[in-house]
Amino acid sequence: MARGHAKGSAFERLICKQLSMWWTGGVRDDVFWRSSNSGGRAKVRGRQGRQTFGQYGDVQATDPIGQQLIDFCTIEIKRGYKHHAICDLLDKPAHAAKQQCEAWLEQANTDHEAAGSIGYMLITQRDRKAPLVTISYTCYCMLKRHSKLGKTVKKLRPSAILKANRSKLFVTSLSAFLDWVTPNAIKDIIDFHRDVINEEGLQRFG
Repeated sequence: MARGHAKGSAFERLICKQLSMWWTGGVRDDVFWRSSNSGGRAKVRGRQGRQTFGQYGDVQATDPIGQQLIDFCTIEIKRGYKHHAICDLLDKPAHAAKQQCEAWLEQANTDHEAAGSIGYMLITQRDRKAPLVTISYTCYCMLKRHSKLGKTVKKLRPSAILKANRSKLFVTSLSAFLDWVTPNAIKDIIDFHRDVINEEGLQRFG
């Protein structure tokens, strides 16, 4: 168990650095970092009816220049679990027990709702496999509608739109996602909806 936890923590640190470099055009690797106890502090305070700014999910913006990404999507990160994959959502029997990926997505959705972000992002990597990104359909539609991103989404490979728990999800590789989406696209979306986010939180986007 300790080894698995260490592997997950190392992967979270790696992803935070990768997101930081992407967000800053390769200039900095310290804009994002692991949230306090991987979101555990926010969960504990949430049970007490208290909000915890910027601490939902596994990733926080340690520099204010990265907060727009966190406002756009609450990020969960999972590493390992070689016997579990997003495709489990497609071929599970109708009366099968809840799949591990469903539990992750429920956690991501719960954290996004608590944070008041537009949606959520789940980053997963199985052993000896490439990392995948799963984003809520609301985030996907906003990105697809945004300027040039809508014209290039059909070229995104591999990618798929899945249905899970009566919700739609967009799945692609992490490398493809970071090539497709520009930080400026997310910044523009947040700037456009800033007043709505501040005043209504998730109600506008639910």
